[in-house]
Amino acid sequence: MKTKETVIFGAFIIIFMLLCSCSTTQIIFHEEPPIDNNADVRAFLGNIYNSFENYTIKTFSRTALSYKYNRSNLLTHSFYVFIDNEGKCNTLSFNGTGKKLRSTGSWIINSITDFSSYKMYLNGNNLWDVEEIFNEDNKNVRSTINNIFNQMDSGITFYYRDHIRSQPNTNNCNTALFQTLAFTY
Repeated sequence: MKTKETVIFGAFIIIFMLLCSCSTTQIIFHEEPPIDNNADVRAFLGNIYNSFENYTIKTFSRTALSYKYNRSNLLTHSFYVFIDNEGKCNTLSFNGTGKKLRSTGSWIINSITDFSSYKMYLNGNNLWDVEEIFNEDNKNVRSTINNIFNQMDSGITFYYRDHIRSQPNTNNCNTALFQTLAFTY
């Protein structure tokens, strides 16, 4: 009987993922609301932009839903970490704002899952399968912030599978990071 229940639960999860955005699944699994806080993000990034020489950027990916699920092509979430010279860090990622395949989308500072998974990773507890990506030291803080501002102003919306099947004028957490990250050459 447990096998039948496992199959039914697995089917439920797959159907659920097909019908919901990354942010919706985070709400259900982590009680984290999708917050449309682009004004707060602008102020946060504006402060970093004005003192960019005091910051570094790191980029990470992790399992998207919960540490209970393995990271896969569909279940991957990417996020930024901005670190100041004193070691204080903040996470930033692009997320959906609705319970649909597509939504407005919003950049979120220090989401519960991004921040806690990063802190756990630093402490040697990598339940979320956090992995540093683009680990080169040549990330351009100012240009990256400009790119994020440009994306915010462009009307790009959220599509949860955009990294698998790109749609016009859409991003998800992965493609938003890939398209906004800038390097110094």
